[in-house]
Amino acid sequence: MGKTVLLLTASPLGPASVSQRMADACAETVGEIYPAATLIRRDLSAIPFPAMDREAVNYLDGRETALDAETTALMDDLCQEFMAADIYVFALPHWNLCVPPAVLSYSLCTMRAGKAFKYTEAGPVGLLQNKQALILLASGGDCDTDNPIMHCYGVDWLKGILGLCGVKKVDVVYAQGMEGRPEAAEDIVRQALWDTRAFVKKARWL
Repeated sequence: MGKTVLLLTASPLGPASVSQRMADACAETVGEIYPAATLIRRDLSAIPFPAMDREAVNYLDGRETALDAETTALMDDLCQEFMAADIYVFALPHWNLCVPPAVLSYSLCTMRAGKAFKYTEAGPVGLLQNKQALILLASGGDCDTDNPIMHCYGVDWLKGILGLCGVKKVDVVYAQGMEGRPEAAEDIVRQALWDTRAFVKKARWL
């Protein structure tokens, strides 16, 4: 039986988004290389996540809540889908040194204490072992850098929260510098799409 690849996008720009194009390249290559795999694609920018107010936090902590059944079902369905997947692919734009807010909302709904990880006297323990993740990141500037005014802290955060859940192998493919070097933008995107396909072909995920 094939494994499940969960492909998550977060740009509202549709076909104009470079991260969406990288997601398309990933999906096409998964279909070619891993025909037995199940590919699930979710556009996080289109999901009506609840505000993380008192009621949402109460629900996530297992306390009584006034959230409606439709909202709690959405949160639980996303969590169950995330837990069941074998490979995670996050195709994201780089916004203000971070990733879109929908990605944070998604992580709060899915990467829950008691489900994706647990606390012990020795510290937190990830419960999602033997899984891998790939981040496809599109940035107008060069963000794969230690420069504090360009570095993508969202990648660091995403690697950290996935590691907390037990997902230790997290790779990144970048499309970066399109706005900083507009004369080379088409070549940068073309190379990023090639890099995405090449990574999936060599990843031996499934």
